Amino acid sequence: LRRVFEDWLESLIEQVKRKGEELPEMKNLGEIRMTLEERVKEWPAQWRRQGREQGRAEGRAEGRAEGRQEGREEGREQGIEHERELLRRMAALRFGAETGERAAALMADIGEADRLADVGDWLVRAGAGDEFLARVASIARS
Repeated sequence: LRRVFEDWLESLIEQVKRKGEELPEMKNLGEIRMTLEERVKEWPAQWRRQGREQGRAEGRAEGRAEGRQEGREEGREQGIEHERELLRRMAALRFGAETGERAAALMADIGEADRLADVGDWLVRAGAGDEFLARVASIARS
């Protein structure tokens, strides 16, 4: 059962890693957990970077200060929405579709990348869907 679980986690990592990126071979659950935690922590910074790049590109095209600000905001919002959707998909893969949908509803009001990163941390750490949902609810209230 442990090997099946490790294989499942490795396939999950393969689904979310960037194209062309090589990950070290993982031999046990501890290594897989560490890899997942590192990956989840990288996502908010990556999405913020993408949002900033998109905002800059749109701002340059418009050539106005408002355009740059709007582009940044739109890029940030898209990054946050992308992060919510990715976390929903991962929760559904790990704990089932119902848990994924319930988590999506709880995350709908979370607009800060740092708080969504906390949700990602609990996605990796939680032992069961109910525990994960309780943590997401707590994060959403804070």
